Amino acid sequence: MKRKSVIRQIPGDPENVRVYVKGAPEYIFQLSTETLDDHYQKTEFPEHKKDDILNNTIGHEMAATGLKVISYAFKDLPLKKLNEMMH
Repeated sequence: MKRKSVIRQIPGDPENVRVYVKGAPEYIFQLSTETLDDHYQKTEFPEHKKDDILNNTIGHEMAATGLKVISYAFKDLPLKKLNEMMH
């Protein structure tokens, strides 16, 4: 499964980093527990909503017309935890 990750320092927050991931929705959705609402506030990302997006919006409306679909996600992590994961 193809995906790309990028790690960036959070401006003004030297103790935390933000990990960005892009890839196939089927992969990204499995990793996601939250999403952003219309006001960019974190909200729960329930399984039924993931299924609806994958089956209806992506499957029928986008992929069926030949569009390539890519999803993006991010997570903030303490720099210390990232360093532990890298060793």
